[in-house]
Amino acid sequence: MRILFLNHNLKGKGTYFRAQVMAREMVRRGHEARLITVSPEHWYRAARFQADGVEITETPCWNPAINPDDGWGPLDVLYRLGRVLADSFDLLYAFAHPPNVYLPAALARALRRKPVVVDWCDVYRDGIFPLREEIRAYTGAKDNWRLRTQRWAEKIETRMERGILRRADGVTVISKFLEKAALKEGVPRDQLLRYPGGANIDNLSPLDKAQCRRELGIEGPGPILGYVANYNPDERFFLQALRGVFNRFPQGRLITAAPPFTESLVEEQGLATNLHYLGMMPFSRLNPVLCAADVLLVPLANNTSNRGRWPHKFGDYLAAGRPIVANAVGDIADYLPPPGEAREESAGLSAKCTPEAFTSAIVQILERPERWEAMGRAARSLAEGSLNWSALANSVEPFLRRIAGK
Repeated sequence: MRILFLNHNLKGKGTYFRAQVMAREMVRRGHEARLITVSPEHWYRAARFQADGVEITETPCWNPAINPDDGWGPLDVLYRLGRVLADSFDLLYAFAHPPNVYLPAALARALRRKPVVVDWCDVYRDGIFPLREEIRAYTGAKDNWRLRTQRWAEKIETRMERGILRRADGVTVISKFLEKAALKEGVPRDQLLRYPGGANIDNLSPLDKAQCRRELGIEGPGPILGYVANYNPDERFFLQALRGVFNRFPQGRLITAAPPFTESLVEEQGLATNLHYLGMMPFSRLNPVLCAADVLLVPLANNTSNRGRWPHKFGDYLAAGRPIVANAVGDIADYLPPPGEAREESAGLSAKCTPEAFTSAIVQILERPERWEAMGRAARSLAEGSLNWSALANSVEPFLRRIAGK
């Protein structure tokens, strides 16, 4: 098959990794894969290159009003429409729904009669968009023309998110929550496939902890917690939990490769001395960050957004071979036991979605350093097993073949 993959994000953010790795896996199975994503640096021109056998195109990111990561770039959309008209492909695999995916997918199906498969891996209408409003409220976002334009775009996307599912020839989803929602939207069972996020064992592996800390300039006593993210949607909940952890371990620190937390929230919890910001990093530099930590954290408040998604960082943490503490929301809880049920072969713990429960689970692991190595091995074993991207692609490929053959 010749498969055209469309991703709405900036390259290296969010769903890009799910699309890029699946494209790579299709190439390994003898197919031709092309991936179109958004350039993080080129405003007005596109760029093409090869990676892992996949032809990747970065489209212009210019947008005067809306975040370039949201898929509304006018030059980007026009470029993609032209590619859909000109390129030769057997199937279009559309990741998410924003205009730079929705419009080219609609054109491919209506004008070129090409089958379209849509991947749904985030809840926008009932999850991300309401959460954005909460964040705008506590950060004091100014009500200016840019914010009003962003809100207008979100109203349009609430229709696109479900509309693209009903027009697709096949749908893949990342969680059981979205599987049920897709069926409720009318997606036939035989046109629906669920597969979670995977672990990138090709690019991440367990490294020596002491060497990683020297490389990052991290010294001193106390346990080290690790956290990576493109955004911090659960920061209020997360920082409340960290205050309890660092009350128990005053010399402990959290190392982050993520945007800074909201300053007022950090001050409110008294955590300024416990946070070690490393800044945003490309994926190629994350391995030492993950392996410098004793325990890696996936904070997830109990909301619709988190119930529907699968945090990409979870697979990265597993591949790095470190103990993990997450919250028992969404499908991650299927892979991590709750406190009190942990076994030697457990990769970590999943706590209830309260700051107190999250604190307790983190402390429980920090107080048992003799178990860290075994939990790290269990995490890596899970990464190499059922959550290996290659294993997941074994179910995706026949699904795409079947849809393309209809």
